[in-house]
Amino acid sequence: MGRRSDVICTDCGEQYTARWGGAFGQELLHCEDCGAELAVDRCELPGCADLESVVQACTCGGRFTQAALPRCPSCRSTGHVPDPEGTTSYVH
Repeated sequence: MGRRSDVICTDCGEQYTARWGGAFGQELLHCEDCGAELAVDRCELPGCADLESVVQACTCGGRFTQAALPRCPSCRSTGHVPDPEGTTSYVH
């Protein structure tokens, strides 16, 4: 199940929408360095391949992993709090 939440960066105050997980046969990965997102279709994976071993590196040179957290688009911090005026939604 995936989740998207409106959040506020604890370092710079930027308001943005952070996304985690996957949905509808896809897995969402983040770059461990810059926070870029990559949606991977599970149906396109060869056999029982490890998800992280079949994706290419990010354009910044970092790795896409399931453990990497969403990052602020302004300062690249992983620290955030829920936006009290925002919303959270879940996707199956």
